Amino acid sequence: MTVRLLLQATLRHMFPGLPDPVITNATTVGELLDEQHISRSEAALLFVNGRRATPESAIREGDEIRAFPLLGGG
Repeated sequence: MTVRLLLQATLRHMFPGLPDPVITNATTVGELLDEQHISRSEAALLFVNGRRATPESAIREGDEIRAFPLLGGG
């Protein structure tokens, strides 16, 4: 299946060259991250089609998955 995996903030720089769209056999967000060699701890905030998700969240053809790193500040 084909999905869009959009890495945000510093993740974009940590994993350059990610194809868009991504062709995958994954059925969950976590499997997709594993397939792309993206650490689940680095992708701390996840969204599928604009809704908060977890690594266990199901993905389907055409979904848009966004991954954000932990946000720090002071």
